[in-house]
Amino acid sequence: MVIGSGPGGLNAAWIAAKRGHEVHLYEQKEVIGGKLIIGSVPKFKKEISNLIKFLKKQTLMSGVKFHLNCEVTPALIRTADPDVVILATGAMPLRPPVEGIDSKIVICVDDVLNGRQPEWERIVVIGGGASGCETALYLAEFGCRVTIVEMLSKMASNLESITRKVILKKLVENKVTMLTGFKLVRILVNGVQISGKDGTEIFVGADRVVMSVGNRPDNRLYQQIAFSGYEIHRIGDCIEPRSIKQAIYEGTVVGRTV
Repeated sequence: MVIGSGPGGLNAAWIAAKRGHEVHLYEQKEVIGGKLIIGSVPKFKKEISNLIKFLKKQTLMSGVKFHLNCEVTPALIRTADPDVVILATGAMPLRPPVEGIDSKIVICVDDVLNGRQPEWERIVVIGGGASGCETALYLAEFGCRVTIVEMLSKMASNLESITRKVILKKLVENKVTMLTGFKLVRILVNGVQISGKDGTEIFVGADRVVMSVGNRPDNRLYQQIAFSGYEIHRIGDCIEPRSIKQAIYEGTVVGRTV
């Protein structure tokens, strides 16, 4: 029983099936791919969609049985009674504990990267890492007025140098405002209050505030079944947020060892 159809879960599923196991793959959404789906939306990352197609083809050819639109619960696991449970449940966006974080104008990256024309004109992206910069560029290319707020002294510091230069150049070309050395203080109904290193606060107006400050493991199901007696393996972001490459590697290892 593989729970989650991101890159790690898909790879674990088809490799285990190819070795002769009867594999059932469960996904709570109607499509497979996990974070690969939103990762392939920006036009400069379209090649990721080929990875989804490859993994889907491998699972189908290997005889993996799909259960889509299916949220897995401990009761469902008990009913299925598998020999092995592989958890690839991914991660959830972090929400910093600031005033106004539950405001209706606050959304996450997943709400943005859907391939559709955004309904908003002014957008503030909180977090200037790789994900925040890519999301900002995606929105700017639709014509939105975008501001990125980053606590560190430079944007996209977690990107390798060549990719970083390219994406920063594109952000400038698309007139994205980049504010470094600022932290989020509070979220208002019409924007955000941020403060600089000297403590001076400024207001930035916005129709939507996109949170891109990282992710935390989604281990809720694991906590419910950890002591249920099943052989359980966790892979990918549900242990700790990591790269696609790492998730695929972990899926390969567990698929070859169960």
